[in-house]
Amino acid sequence: MIYYITSILNNIQAQYDTQLTDNEVGGVDIVGSWMEVGLVAVALVAGVFFALPVLYKAIETRKKKKKTYLPNNYWRCNSRVHEILTELRVELDCARTQVVQFHNGGSFFDGNSMAKLTMTHESVRTGVSPESPNWRDLQMSTMHHLLEKTKDGKCTFNLPIEDGDNYSKQQLMAANVLAYSIIPLYKNNYFSGFVMCQWCSWSKVDEIVESNIPDLLIAARNKLQIELDREQMKKMKIK
Repeated sequence: MIYYITSILNNIQAQYDTQLTDNEVGGVDIVGSWMEVGLVAVALVAGVFFALPVLYKAIETRKKKKKTYLPNNYWRCNSRVHEILTELRVELDCARTQVVQFHNGGSFFDGNSMAKLTMTHESVRTGVSPESPNWRDLQMSTMHHLLEKTKDGKCTFNLPIEDGDNYSKQQLMAANVLAYSIIPLYKNNYFSGFVMCQWCSWSKVDEIVESNIPDLLIAARNKLQIELDREQMKKMKIK
């Protein structure tokens, strides 16, 4: 396009040159000067014309790549999970209520994935230390004895002092856990973690009515599964 316009302007100048007309005023070639200005103007217009689509495309691509750091559903889901755990803790009058979820974490030398678990949510009574910092990226194999409590899919009530010597027992006793109840958590019918309640005072343990625990824990577990599944589905849509 620029070449075509330039050719037309050159032909016009050539016609003026052949007429041997004196186009100089005060030693300045008027026609030649206007020709140069015209060429510069044409080049600028053409440059803008061709650059605009490229610039627009780059802006649109950047908008698509840009994602919200923490979407609104993240706040809503995690707030709701914390509410459910807090309600359960108050109803059972226990020290801690927790959600532990399984995940991958690196690979062994043979390529097999490392199965790990992390405490993703926790509600604690005032004055009780949280345990979530001590439950990050733990090998599932180290918690084998604790996971056995959930293999039948039922809610169980346990005293760490009655368990055999193992890592999970030491982990619980180091947190001053005197009694705990645990129930499996599922995602798409797969065992994906567990919900646990912990008591850290003998006076509270003595007041426990074991028959009330399963119904309350199952109801809370079902609510948690709905919230966690909803969060997962929205994450998939965002991707």
